[in-house]
Amino acid sequence: MDLDAVKGTARGYAWMARTALRGFGLHSGTPRRHLLLLAWLFPPRISGGVYRPAALARYARERGWDVTVIAGPAPADPDAAGRYMLDYVGRDVRVLEVPDGEFKTSYRAFPRVDGGFQNALKTFDLAMENLAEDPPGVVLASGPPFHNFIAARYLGRAFGVPYVLDYRDEWTECPFDFVQKGNMDRRYERACLRRAEHVIFTTESLLDHQAAVFPELDRARCSVIPNGWEPSDLDAEAVAPPLAPASLRIAFVGLLGDHSLPAIFLSTLARVLEDNPALKAGLRITFVGQKSPGAREQLAAFPYQENVELLDHVSKPAALAVMRSVDGLLLLNDVGMHRYRPGKLYDYLAMGTPLLVHGDGGEIAALVRRFDAGRIIHNGDPAAMAEALTALSGLRGRSVKLGVRDWLALHTRSALAEQTVDLLDELVGSQEAVYA
Repeated sequence: MDLDAVKGTARGYAWMARTALRGFGLHSGTPRRHLLLLAWLFPPRISGGVYRPAALARYARERGWDVTVIAGPAPADPDAAGRYMLDYVGRDVRVLEVPDGEFKTSYRAFPRVDGGFQNALKTFDLAMENLAEDPPGVVLASGPPFHNFIAARYLGRAFGVPYVLDYRDEWTECPFDFVQKGNMDRRYERACLRRAEHVIFTTESLLDHQAAVFPELDRARCSVIPNGWEPSDLDAEAVAPPLAPASLRIAFVGLLGDHSLPAIFLSTLARVLEDNPALKAGLRITFVGQKSPGAREQLAAFPYQENVELLDHVSKPAALAVMRSVDGLLLLNDVGMHRYRPGKLYDYLAMGTPLLVHGDGGEIAALVRRFDAGRIIHNGDPAAMAEALTALSGLRGRSVKLGVRDWLALHTRSALAEQTVDLLDELVGSQEAVYA
């Protein structure tokens, strides 16, 4: 028997009991335009998950809300991309960081949830210590990680205010392993949905799926507020990082994680290059951004290394400069992505560069077809890939359709954050919520 785990488990359950009993309606009942935003991923950390909560914090503040963010530990020395996003959020947004470290608990006897139950408890304590004299009017939790949803449930009850859940991705229904599901995730997801005042999804497909799976989810309490793009990123002076020469360049810009591994794309591309000497001589695939160990391993195994270029992540304006300078932009659309529209899709469309979508079906393919924005090929089809790569060179520089411009104008981060702030105004103005 591990004595440290036994002691830690007892300590953890005592902490849970104290959290469950603490508070209960500290809010005065007077509507307050103070948003408590639980966003573990927040600038100056950089990942695909920071942009949506960062935009909400910025534009809620511009609408006159006080904004307090509780985030995970930040890097001690942020890079240029992180500093750029800090400037984007603005100095008027207060950010509290959850302290790092945790004690050992029993693997079987203590709740295991995505993000860690101890982080949910630490988030709660940090909010109570710092906001008891200045309580929020509403709590909004952004996930993943989903311990934030559990913390929001505790905090909504303690402060006596509504809490809102923003599903950037799915929780227990997520098809990818970046959501680490433990022994209690399903139970807590149901509990969080049951008490949430409102639940936000990024696509209709995600809402439809969740509503079919969870009877606790009332569609009348749900909204679809998509991801979007930020036109102000175009105003910042930036140039693309130096790129190796190529007569035809395709770029993947953004996180290349375990949910978007390139193995099938690369194996298909290898067959194309083997049979097409002209493409092999001039094509270069440039991957810009963070890469998981699994993605790096697959890239290193690609037999035609001279046709691949790897760059680390760069600032958002520099990333957009890359997107504008290349002949095509790559999207990996495996079946697990079919309910999703990744944030990069909006940036890609805004740049007007033709898209190469590897994988048919789902939200991504439907949108690309709607605007005739590029070529879509089935996974593992070398003939279709060869034809698409050849065709992309002729699509470069064609005029962007008016319908795309009109659609993009409705999908700026400011316009979409405004929808969320409108929802928050309605909740704070119409309710004095007390959670039992």
